[in-house]
Amino acid sequence: MIEVRTFRLVDGVAAEAFRSADERLQTEFYYLQPGLIRRTSGRSHDGVFVALTHWDSDEQADAAAASLESAPAWTAIARLIALSSQAIQRFSTL
Repeated sequence: MIEVRTFRLVDGVAAEAFRSADERLQTEFYYLQPGLIRRTSGRSHDGVFVALTHWDSDEQADAAAASLESAPAWTAIARLIALSSQAIQRFSTL
């Protein structure tokens, strides 16, 4: 399963601040989750960010999602993201 999360940063937040927080989120949360295959992030030329997360199964992605908001690294990065701009889609792996 592939999860695609798109979002914008809060006005005034530098991309480098986000990058540092995103690295922390990957290290302290995502890399510790069962079923994680790969996670990467990027930014478009017009300021839209994306996080692509590849999971072994929907159930493992659901379990990670259920615990994400209580993770300290998420709390830190959530302050940088304009949460109202966030969209999440899931795709079955072919």
